[in-house]
Amino acid sequence: AGFYLYQSFKPSVEYQQKTASFKYLVNSGVKGVVDLPDGSKVWLNSSSYIICPERFSNICREIELIGEGYFEVVPDKNWPMIIKTSKDLTIKVTGTSFNLSSYPDDDKLILTLISGEVTVINQRINKEFKMTPNQELVLKQDSLKMSNNANIPNNTAWKNGLLLFDNTPMKEVIKKMERWYGITIVVKDNEIYDYRFTAKFRSESVSQVLEILNFSSKIKYNIEGTVITLFVS
Repeated sequence: AGFYLYQSFKPSVEYQQKTASFKYLVNSGVKGVVDLPDGSKVWLNSSSYIICPERFSNICREIELIGEGYFEVVPDKNWPMIIKTSKDLTIKVTGTSFNLSSYPDDDKLILTLISGEVTVINQRINKEFKMTPNQELVLKQDSLKMSNNANIPNNTAWKNGLLLFDNTPMKEVIKKMERWYGITIVVKDNEIYDYRFTAKFRSESVSQVLEILNFSSKIKYNIEGTVITLFVS
């Protein structure tokens, strides 16, 4: 059940000479913790990476996140951290704890603020606004919604080794399982996407998760190596 354990790393570090930066990569099926040059920490979820320079400039601490990360940023009001995403949003922080999910193959970005303050810059419409603790921002296509009652335990469950589904659509369930276990899931019957799933797992194997899914629905499965086929009888 090592899939939920963290590795503190200099992981798969790729030196990029043009930008003098490092790429910290976490493959599917594992998670990792990265110490940034300023002492800030980032917990990276499966299939995620950040790009950051060897040394931050004197003006700002600029990094890029692809995937999902939980950030604990060293406070410095005069030295902001700028986090670029693939969703036309940039996050500016000066000492904050937050969770940011921005996978390129997800249809939404979710930012959950735990402590401190962040400034969100919407590059598409050239506007910015501030967030305060317990707020959650969801960007889906061109729709941007803010909630004052963020579900912090659910949104950060992965950091604590929990694979959590809360009335989650099957399309999202499949993506999470693929990243969590390092597998590929093939959907044979489209009606599977009509289902939703509620369950919590910590150290269960993928076959145990599939058994619970089968027990709570008509969905059946077949496992061949790292490829799982879902179908309805």
